[in-house]
Formats: sequence, structure tokens, C-alpha cells
Amino acid sequence: DAVIRDGLAWGAKHYFYGSSPDVIELLREVLPARYEGIEIVGLESPPFRALDGEEAAEVRGRFADSGAHYV
Repeated sequence: DAVIRDGLAWGAKHYFYGSSPDVIELLREVLPARYEGIEIVGLESPPFRALDGEEAAEVRGRFADSGAHYV
């Protein structure tokens, strides 16, 4: 809560990674309603297993490309 509220003042970009698809969809709905002006640049539910090297590199690339300040 504190990270999001503080970030609203200076335009922080957030990337939410983890949890289930249902939780990700809930975040997609709830966060903008709760924090007007939040900038969400990514929401992703990864597989519930260890990523292989190529998958991990792709995830890191998406993080970098998103411009997120917080993941």
C-alpha cells in the first residue's frame, strides 16, 4: 500500500508478477479502482514451476521493456 501510494506522487510504474490467473485478474480490476492514477505496465501469472533459462530470460526482457520501477 505504501509503495503504491508513494508512487502515485511521482508516476511510478508497477509490474505485478506471480500468483494465479484469478488473482491477476482481480488485481487488474481492484488496483485502478483503489488507487486512481496507478500505472500498471504488466500483470503476469507465470507457470507454477521453475522457469528454464530461455523462459527466465524472456521474463527479464519483459520486465526491462515495461519500464517498471517496481516488480
